[in-house]
Amino acid sequence: MKLLVDSSFFILCADVGRDFVAVLEDYLGECVELLVPQAVLDELRSLSGRRGRLGRLARVALKLASQAGVVENEPSKSADDALMESARRLNLPVLTVDRKLLQALRGEGIPAVTLSKTGRPRVILEPR
Repeated sequence: MKLLVDSSFFILCADVGRDFVAVLEDYLGECVELLVPQAVLDELRSLSGRRGRLGRLARVALKLASQAGVVENEPSKSADDALMESARRLNLPVLTVDRKLLQALRGEGIPAVTLSKTGRPRVILEPR
């Protein structure tokens, strides 16, 4: 299964130090291919320049994200807008742990995959 991935997922992986991709693959029963809009990589690059904990996590998250396939998007798009536009264009679900983005995805009828606070995957499939 192909999934478009938000920076929040990579930051969570960096923070917890757990391979949530393997958890998702076990839960879904199939291989997962991660795709990242260029705007998400740009967002992580920007965050990685910060000092402190978030900057350190973003640097690790950027390394994780660089292993995923890149999806081009319009340069002026924010990471969230690029994810939503790419999800519509490619007809793919979005993997995120960002509650605000999840609400926006639901509002647009875009399928999403997220993790509960305990790390259990949750698939949200809304009709398009």
